[in-house]
Amino acid sequence: MRNIGILDHANRSVALEEFLEGLPWSVVLIGRAGNIDFLNSNARARQAPQLNLDGQKFSEVYPQYLAVLQGDEPWLVAQEVEYEDNSAAEYVFERLIMSRVGEGGCLIIIDETEIQESEHERIQTSRLASLGFMLAGVCHEVSNPLAATYSMVQLLRSQKEFSEETFRKGLTNIAANVKRILELSRKLNDYSRVGDNRRRRFEVDFAIQEAIYLLRSDAQYQQITIHHNPNPEAVIRGEVGAIQQVFYNIALNAAQAMNGRGELTLSSGITAGSRVSVTIDDTGPGIPPSAMDRVFEPFFTTKRAGAGTGLGLAITWDIVQEHGGTIEVHNKASGGACFTIEFPGERKGI
Repeated sequence: MRNIGILDHANRSVALEEFLEGLPWSVVLIGRAGNIDFLNSNARARQAPQLNLDGQKFSEVYPQYLAVLQGDEPWLVAQEVEYEDNSAAEYVFERLIMSRVGEGGCLIIIDETEIQESEHERIQTSRLASLGFMLAGVCHEVSNPLAATYSMVQLLRSQKEFSEETFRKGLTNIAANVKRILELSRKLNDYSRVGDNRRRRFEVDFAIQEAIYLLRSDAQYQQITIHHNPNPEAVIRGEVGAIQQVFYNIALNAAQAMNGRGELTLSSGITAGSRVSVTIDDTGPGIPPSAMDRVFEPFFTTKRAGAGTGLGLAITWDIVQEHGGTIEVHNKASGGACFTIEFPGERKGI
């Protein structure tokens, strides 16, 4: 009989074994010496069912978990782990719960691979549906620069002789319109394709710092003074790249509104309802009152013709909604716009 000594019972409890067998997760009981004392049927099926793993070292049977099962609290560790399963040629996403019992422990392994895949597919479907609603606007936005390019080509072809200045202006016009089409195509393509990264827990300030880095890398915005007020407790669950895009889109709009000069402040915090809040405000001219209700509409922009696609804030809105968040904007009394984004909060380290 297998010994479950960590439970401080002289004999193994049949009721406990039946309880562990009935759980939908894999359960591993670890003894004082780090040996495996018990595995339920789910845990055995995940390993090699034909092998007798009783008494073997936990570190030898489950080496992929050792790095993540390191917590500050001696009684409970809860972590997420992602690793490549060479036998299945795919990534596995699991949640581990390690409960300390005496000098041993009880490990519960919750396989979330299917949940992650389903969430990934749901986001992909949602984004493609959003693009479908944008189709009419896409056709309109593409037709304008195409018509302008076609007219310029026809004009140049109709003239047997033209000056170098006319030719140069014509090429500049064509290049500007082609660039606009390429920018629109790139944004739509980036939005329609969900990245390979699945949702995970992370500090929201990590995404803010990445967005700031991207903005600083653009030479025309290096004269903007950027203030970042982080909060280490502001932890959310989501797709890091998408959340980074949210902050970058808003910061870029602010930088453009300030014409590359001014101050930009990004602050994270925790609301009374345990939600994570991020505010982004600038010292620009603010948003015209007539445009305040339309800033998140696809293809709506207050910028001069050709200066923007009108997609940045629309995409930002969709990403925030996908993550169960909200986004609001208002003009500050002192001048400039202020965006407030809120996400469901996560307990740090859990």
